[in-house]
Amino acid sequence: MKIIRLIFATLACAAMPVLAQQQPVLFFGIMELSGTGATPGTNFNNGVKLAVKEINAAGGILGRKIDYTPFDTQTNPGVAKAMAQKAVDQGAYVVLGPVHSGSMIVSVRTPSP
Repeated sequence: MKIIRLIFATLACAAMPVLAQQQPVLFFGIMELSGTGATPGTNFNNGVKLAVKEINAAGGILGRKIDYTPFDTQTNPGVAKAMAQKAVDQGAYVVLGPVHSGSMIVSVRTPSP
């Protein structure tokens, strides 16, 4: 849990330029919630949800709440790439995951608008 809190603290600093607006900060999780990678993906997703809950309860990031939406990659790199593109298209400020390297490789190559 300490590592997830550290990640969120780092992301909070990176999010400062966007924080001038009053909308929630959009976080998306591209996680293996089903398929062979469901165990680590679900554990990662549960940790993120707990961290988001704690951060929002403490007032959010500079007063702005985090709006977290997880996507299930089904442990399929093709689905992971589609979910990464969907997150970018929906204006994600932060994308967390995926957990498995095959999904990670195709997800980091997703073009931004």
